[in-house]
Amino acid sequence: MEKILKLNNRFAVEKISSDECIFLIDGLKKATFIPQDEEFCKIIAHLAILGIEKDSINVISSSIHRKRALEFIESLELHGFINYDLKLDCGLKVGICPNKQNFQFPVMKKGSVNNLGISNHTFFRYSSDAVILENPLSTFKLYVEDIFFNLQLVLEKQKSMSELLSILLAGGFITEYESNQCDWEFHDLLFHTRSRLGMADDSSNLGGTYRFRPANIEVYNGFKECQNKKYFQLGVPVQEAKCNKKDFFELLQARKSSRSFSKDKTMTYDQIGEFLFHTAMIIHSTPQDGQLDFLKRAFPSAGGIHDLEFYLLINKNDSFKRDVYYYHPQRHGLYQLQVQDKYLDEITQNAMVALGSIKVMPPVIVILTSRFMKMRSKYERIAYRNTILSVGAAFQTMYLTGAAMNFSTCALGSGNPGLFAEAIGVDPLEEGAVGEFVLGS
Repeated sequence: MEKILKLNNRFAVEKISSDECIFLIDGLKKATFIPQDEEFCKIIAHLAILGIEKDSINVISSSIHRKRALEFIESLELHGFINYDLKLDCGLKVGICPNKQNFQFPVMKKGSVNNLGISNHTFFRYSSDAVILENPLSTFKLYVEDIFFNLQLVLEKQKSMSELLSILLAGGFITEYESNQCDWEFHDLLFHTRSRLGMADDSSNLGGTYRFRPANIEVYNGFKECQNKKYFQLGVPVQEAKCNKKDFFELLQARKSSRSFSKDKTMTYDQIGEFLFHTAMIIHSTPQDGQLDFLKRAFPSAGGIHDLEFYLLINKNDSFKRDVYYYHPQRHGLYQLQVQDKYLDEITQNAMVALGSIKVMPPVIVILTSRFMKMRSKYERIAYRNTILSVGAAFQTMYLTGAAMNFSTCALGSGNPGLFAEAIGVDPLEEGAVGEFVLGS
């Protein structure tokens, strides 16, 4: 087996000279190394451009320099900054790309292993000339330079592919049947490991990288405009009403999920306005040059972005016709969207099922959507995670406000983004429902 070592894109070379070598780690942190030898500079250049075999380091005449170069490379390997291009005895060319620190190169084993199967969490992607194997629990990605690569074939021809089998076993891409069980669902484990540090992926490209920042970022400032829609201006709670509330710690104890709603009593116009005033209204907005405005609501949002939009499906109210209403958080008002009854019925029915097949129709269903690009414009790999965290914060804010106003409130565990997007006429991948919440008297 031939093994070529090469720097991966997490450890980029900015400068190479006999005086100093400057590297950029994960596109963020700079590291400076003093080589003290021209031959050592050549080794670094080979690592960065062509790749190098460890045996070829013997070209350095001084054993001291050779030892220092090997120690430097081993340190890079330990931190996951080295990729390995391998030519296996079976003729396949593969690449190993570590995705976490303390990476250990797989130990090659001879012979076959019984009772092997493909891991439930292994998945494949295709590039132009390779198949990429990944597993959330693996310490590396595997590139196979054969777009017709068949993992099942490796299991059937273990003796002639023992090196590749060892690599696949070390990466957890294939496992023994007895250990092939995991109580995580595939999508949950992938989401968890890819949006957190140190689990099964490196720290590069995580956080506020602005990688997906669109040129027209300004269009995502502010909130939606609803042209030619009937508008209802909501009132601001009077000072007396603001003061006549329970103690905060009482509210924490009083908060509960209630699935019981009055058949006769409905929320008033002012109550709906007060509820939205305390939960969804923009408290203030701070413009930022060339960036999204920094917004403040009663609940937090990553970077002050506040990608969540609030819609109310009002089923029963003396002041509002049954319909979906969009809440404009800066104007503190509702726009009637004139949604067809078939959508109102199905969304309501779904909510009743999520509540446990209750018989009384929930008076108000709050549907939270995300304008996904707002969050993605700044955050990479954690954008959707940030959105879901905001949903949880919004839920708790609505729970506490509902407890203060003596409403029945309950967050729903599921919803139908496609149905709601069709109902209001949006693309569910541009603006999709990410949470539902019911309230009433």
